[in-house]
Amino acid sequence: MKHFTIILSLLFFGLSGCDEFLDVNENPNFPDDVEDYLLLPSAQAGVAGVMSADYGLIGSFWAQHWAQNNTSSQYQTFETYTLSSNDNRVDGSYLSMYRDGLGDNEIIHKKAEQEENWGLYLMTSTLKAYGFQYLVDFYGNVPYDEAFKGEEGNFTPVINTGEQVYASIYELLNTALEKDLDGFAAARYRQYDVLLDADIDDWVDFANTMKLRIILRQYAANTAWANTELTNLLAEGTFLTRDVALTNFEDVDS
Repeated sequence: MKHFTIILSLLFFGLSGCDEFLDVNENPNFPDDVEDYLLLPSAQAGVAGVMSADYGLIGSFWAQHWAQNNTSSQYQTFETYTLSSNDNRVDGSYLSMYRDGLGDNEIIHKKAEQEENWGLYLMTSTLKAYGFQYLVDFYGNVPYDEAFKGEEGNFTPVINTGEQVYASIYELLNTALEKDLDGFAAARYRQYDVLLDADIDDWVDFANTMKLRIILRQYAANTAWANTELTNLLAEGTFLTRDVALTNFEDVDS
């Protein structure tokens, strides 16, 4: 009986020790939790990629800033205004903006709010406002209030009107700008912020510039509100004096 007890004990401890060894479903390349500064460049590059590769191309052709060689056909749908809803430039960029750039941004945006990291909160709020402002201008009505809730099982989010989204991102910018930014640890994010080097003053300018754009876009729809907001913003706000751009590319072979 004694030997039987020892064998059972060894089996129990042996099996319990195998839990970690046998748990092959945990992929270290896809962690559940990632440091905020590591997600930051992914979010920024994701938004920038859609802006440059998709919306930037379409806008430049439609504004007639660009034209392709008359023997080429790559951008024929742009030049002839025959872009269809299932074109990758339309639905692909829509998915990419939500899934990649703004999706990653939302993760660190919520984390910043929970940790009261108000400098990072301003950065992610501004990028969120920037991305959604373009989504509205290009697609019209888009999910906002219930966006990014796939992990909660919401795969059919409510579609907000463009006016609602504009009002929400304007309020978001105001909320972020009212936070106490003095304790922001810029050094933690400086090398990872590929847009403005974690310079919080520049992010304040970016947020104010976004507010200015929203006011101007809404001027005809709500002139009285726009006049009041514009007067206050011009009196109190500072604006961008540098480009917000991805410029850290290396000129190397291959």
